[in-house]
Amino acid sequence: MKKVDRRPENLTPKTAALSHQGYRFLAHSDTKGLGLLPLCKHCVLKDKCPEYSAEEGAVCAPARAAQERLLGQLLSLEQIDPVQDLPLVLEYVKSAIFLQIVDKYVTEAGIFLPGAEEGYLEWQPVLKTRWTCANSMAKISDKLGLNPVARARLKLEGRLSKKVAAVLALEAGGDDD
Repeated sequence: MKKVDRRPENLTPKTAALSHQGYRFLAHSDTKGLGLLPLCKHCVLKDKCPEYSAEEGAVCAPARAAQERLLGQLLSLEQIDPVQDLPLVLEYVKSAIFLQIVDKYVTEAGIFLPGAEEGYLEWQPVLKTRWTCANSMAKISDKLGLNPVARARLKLEGRLSKKVAAVLALEAGGDDD
């Protein structure tokens, strides 16, 4: 009697190797402190990617370029201290690229696990981590002054600080008279 494989398609050896690899990206860092990039050979988009490489250990070139570009842009912002803010900036960059990786994966694979056609609806498990990561990224963006409310607050605090300094300077000058 021949054994019938009843596993969903995404659990067969051929397709189980393809994934978003977002967890690998979030959980590990390279020497720069950025996320460990997804491997080309496991990417669900490898057939469509113009930068795909079959070399052993080849990583996602578009994700690497986006990561380095975003890091450079953030470190050049006036309100960011490249030394003191670096850990937060690195986490923001990792989160932003993770969201892009997962969004591309979900766009290709769908938001539901295989079986939705038969009425079995279950979200892709990575979506929960994606939502958690998006919330973390929103909090980090607030701390770094990267959202409209935080930028407005920084401008307001900057004006108040100048006014307080001017008042203190006047008071100091008034005492000398």
